[in-house]
Amino acid sequence: NLCRDPSAVVGGELILGGIDHSHYEGNLTYVPVTRKGYWQFDLDYVTVAGNKLSPNSQAIADTGTSLIVGPSADIDFINQKIGADSNGIVNCSTIDQLPTIGFVLNGKTFNLTPHDCIIQVSIMDCNSV
Repeated sequence: NLCRDPSAVVGGELILGGIDHSHYEGNLTYVPVTRKGYWQFDLDYVTVAGNKLSPNSQAIADTGTSLIVGPSADIDFINQKIGADSNGIVNCSTIDQLPTIGFVLNGKTFNLTPHDCIIQVSIMDCNSV
């Protein structure tokens, strides 16, 4: 079962050697792997608030994490532009005003909106003893 929700009617799907076009819109973009074993590939650059970051870098597609990791100066710049505090926490009431982050691969830009990038978590008051 590939679904994270055990109560879901559809458990998930795994396709090897093919593509199910009903699961996406548009065209696929292929980027050659530059280091086997890590799904590493060339990253032209990252855009945020009109600035180009990490030119001619390498990136890794790690589907096991929800983090964006990079050079400290670039991550600090992104955090400053999205108003993140020193722990990486963003005020959810500002999401609609945050910039889009673009990843440019093989000359094609893949934009992540703030709603794509920010994990919204509610923290409930609790008493600890």
